[in-house]
Amino acid sequence: NELRDKKVGLITPKIFDSNKKEYVEPRIYKRIRNKIRISMPDEEEIGKLDSMIFRKAAKPIASGAFIPALTFNKVGLMKTTYFIDQVDSEFDLRVLINGLEIYQANNVTLNHKIGHKENQKFSVLLTQLFYLSTH
Repeated sequence: NELRDKKVGLITPKIFDSNKKEYVEPRIYKRIRNKIRISMPDEEEIGKLDSMIFRKAAKPIASGAFIPALTFNKVGLMKTTYFIDQVDSEFDLRVLINGLEIYQANNVTLNHKIGHKENQKFSVLLTQLFYLSTH
């Protein structure tokens, strides 16, 4: 088992945004001298990360995630008074700060609508259709 000896705090599926018809690329993180560096992967990194069964992923959404009970015991529950994405981001940061790891399972996909897409035209002169998200 690839994660047997790891301090797993959360495992998220690969998220497919059915509004945009594309996968959501999660940020990556690295631990460097007691600090956590979060960034977006570049094209070369994405290719390597996509070939892995489990990859590290910073700040994923909690929808469809496997969260061990031990994670809640160590970091506490999610802050339900926060607004949508802030609930996930704040919880994910607590997981990382407490020394646990967050992984994305690349062989598991969750089809998910991120926000609510609406077709809107802003002016009679505009012929291009814009998509607005209420997320």
